[in-house]
Amino acid sequence: MKTFLSLLMITLSLNVCSGCFDQLQKKKIEDPWDGKYNDNSAVAMDVRVPGEVPDYTKRDGTSSMCWAIAVCNALEYAGHIDDNGVCVGDMKSNYGNKPGRISDSYLWYMTDVLLLDPNKFYTREYDHDLVVDFILDSIQLGLPVVWSLPPLDGDVGHALMVYGWTATVHGYVLYVVDGDDHKHTATISLYWDDGWVIHSSGKYNQFEPGYAFSIKSATQ
Repeated sequence: MKTFLSLLMITLSLNVCSGCFDQLQKKKIEDPWDGKYNDNSAVAMDVRVPGEVPDYTKRDGTSSMCWAIAVCNALEYAGHIDDNGVCVGDMKSNYGNKPGRISDSYLWYMTDVLLLDPNKFYTREYDHDLVVDFILDSIQLGLPVVWSLPPLDGDVGHALMVYGWTATVHGYVLYVVDGDDHKHTATISLYWDDGWVIHSSGKYNQFEPGYAFSIKSATQ
């Protein structure tokens, strides 16, 4: 009986979602994967993943426009536009195929193209220690998040739209739409080590968590 109750308590603790990993934000923990990425090491505790997700990806002439693609995907997700491809075309006409800033492109598109007050639909978080909490809370509210990833070395960063998350025994896994590779099941794993650390296979290891903003729906 005692064994059964212990197992029951463990099971219940594994299904607590919001706030269950506050301890990760308060103390340093060692790399739980010991330098190796392994999807099987993540024990899912809660998932926030919607169904249909916009998935515009880089095409000819948009090779340096991940920032615009992330914003346009989020605007379509939030219901402000019907065609993210048209949005990216507008961004290209205005900025050209070159690196840009997600916040600038959002503010321009809302103000000059959609003729809306951008501040009415826009909430941002610049503190790198708080940005993951901000992303999780936004997803809980059903809002898409545009996320900037500065490079660990060099000057070329990246930008993504985040639409879901999973809590694990080690930290969090974020579900993203990446304009680079047409994979809206792409994931980024994070854990806390005196700050949020990205620990994922492939290119994401070359970035660090940057600022993010969420976009409210057109009906909110």
